[in-house]
Order: sequence, then structure tokens, then C-alpha cells
Amino acid sequence: MKRWVVGLLILALTLAMPFCVQAEAAGENVCATAEEYLNALLAVKAANPQRSYISFDIWVSDELKEALFADDSALMMQLEIQAGIVETNYGTLSSKIAYKNCIFDDSAPHVQDLNGLVEAINQSARDLKDVIYIVCDQALYDQITGDMWSEVRWIAIENCGIRDGRCSSSALPVLTIRPSSYYPSYRLLHALETGDSSALSDAELQALKTAQAWASEIVPGSTEDVMRQIHDLICERVDYDNGETLDKDLRHSCLGALLEGLCVCDGYADTFYLLGTLCGLDVRFQIGLTPTAEGEEVDYWRSNHAWNWVKVDGEWRMVDITWDDLDPGIDYTYFNLPASAVPEDHTWVWNPDGSRN
Repeated sequence: MKRWVVGLLILALTLAMPFCVQAEAAGENVCATAEEYLNALLAVKAANPQRSYISFDIWVSDELKEALFADDSALMMQLEIQAGIVETNYGTLSSKIAYKNCIFDDSAPHVQDLNGLVEAINQSARDLKDVIYIVCDQALYDQITGDMWSEVRWIAIENCGIRDGRCSSSALPVLTIRPSSYYPSYRLLHALETGDSSALSDAELQALKTAQAWASEIVPGSTEDVMRQIHDLICERVDYDNGETLDKDLRHSCLGALLEGLCVCDGYADTFYLLGTLCGLDVRFQIGLTPTAEGEEVDYWRSNHAWNWVKVDGEWRMVDITWDDLDPGIDYTYFNLPASAVPEDHTWVWNPDGSRN
């Protein structure tokens, strides 16, 4: 190959590289300021798909390197968060900062307090995120990774429709939640919101059709009126599965209620969440603890029951259809109750606004 052709190829490859990335030329391709470093990160992000693992190098001046790693890498973290990095791993060699298996995600919400954290987890759950990244203010991050670390998983389980999952943290003030699964109501609502039902099973498609038919029977009105109609409709059409007639996946979800007219407590809560959301209510899950029959085995030391909250005029109100569904008849003992009026037979830790009960 002729020397001038080789020269052109080298020039083309050099121009294709992100600014000051993977270059060791003296001066012009070495980042000397924080702005140049941020631009280098943004160039890498623009050239790669988000939420994928990316490895790359950035060359920096000695002065910038010192500034980046001062004060426990405060400037480095600030620039990485600003660029949209949510997972980062890097090492240094001479004036090169070598990133390995980093992830950019511009959709990650930024939160300042526990209420924002619960809201962010709930919205990510509605989007069926397989991995949830939440960027936290440093004070909040210090709080949840300190004395509160064991509680983060419970917040996701007790309030956000996540059946279980793992939580982790890294060098950045980013909380990572990997849900094991979501309740079916979340999958059905996501299919409606996106217009894509290709991921739903035949049973889920039928359940969604039934849920839409039930929701169409609810007459528009005040929040309390719509709540009561949904409460009564579920009580009339669904029975508690005392005999464990159904398999676990059905009895513990809206699928059992909608397809077979049978379920247990979290199936009732899943159904109310689905119908309430379809009817425009702001609904939440609540996993908590109630007294058990003597000798009954409890899955977790503080979660053997499920019910719902609905926001009414800015206040969260309790709805427990399981305990209101009598045989025969319908009760309202656990309907439309503010937290302060909930009987002592229902206990929980995390409220839907991110506060402790």
C-alpha cells in the first residue's frame, strides 16, 4: 500500500476519535480543563448506545488529574453524573484514565429525598425497567447507604409493585435496583401505555381484556365514588382462594382474580391497582403485616399481607378489599381510611410518600 494512502487512513481514524479520548499527543488531544473532560465523556456517550457496557480511555494533564481526584474525587463524580454515567469503573496509568464497563443512562431520575426516591422507583416500575438507576443527592445517598441500607429493598417491595430484587451502590451516588419480577398489573398497564402487547402471554391478554371490560362499567365521579365502585365490583366478582385452588402465579396476582375469580391478598391489591389506574386513580401497593392464625407460617417477618393506598385530595387513603370481601356481603371497615385511622391489626413501615409509619 502506498505511503500516502496509509497516511490518509491514519488521519481518518484520528479525526473519528472523540475529542481527547484514546490519544496521547502532546497538548491538543489531552484534556486540560473540567469542561474538556466533560466534553470527552459526552462524546463517548454520543457514540455508543445507552445502558450498554462501554470501555474507553481519556488522557488528562497532570493538573487536571490532580483536580479530578481531589476531595475524594468530588469533581470526577460531578462530571460523570453530569454526563449521564450511572455505573463507573476506572483506573489510572500515567496521564490516562481508563474506564471499563461503564454505563450511561440519561433516563435515570435525580432525587433529593425519600419521597422522591419512592416516586422514582414507582415510575421506573411502571416502565418495567429491568435495572433501575436512581441518581441521589449526596446527603440522601449517604443516608440510604448508611443506617438505612437494609431498608432500601423493603421500600421497593412494600410500596412499588416489585416482588423482590437486589440493591447495590457504587463509587457514584447512584442507587441500583434489579427487580426479580413485577406484579402482572404493571405488565398489563405498560402494554397499554406503550401500545405493545407482544410480550404478554395469552392469559395476560385475556386478563387485560377482562380488566378493560370491568373498568368500563365504572361510572365517572369523585375519587371516593370511583374507589367505592371498584371496591364493590371486586368484592362481588372475586373470592378469596382459601383452598389454594390455583397455582401460585395466579392466586397471588390479578390474573387469578380476572381469569378465575379467585386470588389471595396481593391478588386483590394487584387487581385494585390495575382497575384503579385504568380509571384514573393514583394508586399504590402496600405490603405489611397482619395477625396470623396460630401456627401459620409467615414468609417475611414483616410482610404477610397486601392492600392499597389511593390519593384523595392530597392524602393517602387505605383500601383493603381482602378484609372487606365478606362471605356473604361487602364490608367497609377497611375502606377510605387515612393512615391515622387504620386499625392496629394492620402494621407497615414505609408509607407511599417515603416516610416511616
